[in-house]
Formats: sequence, C-alpha cells, structure tokens
Amino acid sequence: MTMFEIVTVGGSFISRQFIWCSLLLMISFSIRKIILQLGNLTQIALSEVLHPQFAKVWVLRNQVEVETYLEKVQKGEVLVVRAGEVIAFGGVMTEGQGQVEQYTLSGTTQILPKQPGDWVLAFSRVNSGRLQIRYS
Repeated sequence: MTMFEIVTVGGSFISRQFIWCSLLLMISFSIRKIILQLGNLTQIALSEVLHPQFAKVWVLRNQVEVETYLEKVQKGEVLVVRAGEVIAFGGVMTEGQGQVEQYTLSGTTQILPKQPGDWVLAFSRVNSGRLQIRYS
C-alpha cells in the first residue's frame, strides 16, 4: 500500500468517514491500474518515436522516397515504413502489405495483417513488410 492509502484508511477509521475512505481508495486503485496498463505503451512506442534517432521519417514525394523531419510532414503525404520501425502518423495504407503490432488500452498487443485500404494507427510497430501510409 502507498502512503496515501495508509493515511486514508487510518484517517477514515479515526474520523468514522467510511464512505469517503472507500471512494478515495477506489479512485487510487483505479488510477494505479490505468498507469500500469498504459505503462507498456509509453515505455515502448512513445519513447522510440520521440527519440532523436526517430525524428525523421521516409516520405514518398514525386515517386521518390525522401527522408524528412517529422515536423515537416503534411497531411495527405505518403509515409514509407519498414519492418522494425514505429509508425509516426496514423492513416490509410495505399500500398504494400505486412504485419503491424498495435497496442490496446488493456496493455496487450495485437499483431494484425495490413493491406491496402486498411487503417493503420499511429505508434504501432511494423513487424514485417513495407507499408505506404497516407497521413490523414
């Protein structure tokens, strides 16, 4: 138990405020559960995308792949993402096929096959293949 929970339980027994105690404990445990479930997502995907090594992405311009900074990518441009890379922006696949590892709110991952026309979520990891994604 955390110090907050110990003080809450002890204080509620002393002041006989059992309803407030149960409410505060429920909120405390709920927040702890959400933090633990989302921990996997923040440790893996966000830290990699925000790392300087990942500050650049490949964009298809005039049928040529060009490396550019994330901040320079505009809506409607086509991103090229390969196996092992994290998808920086969500959008619709225009070409390619592969498998994408998506994170759920419960903290688990799903490996889904993707093909042209499928929606791809940002911060997903490409496990296999090469995807072209129109940023929307």
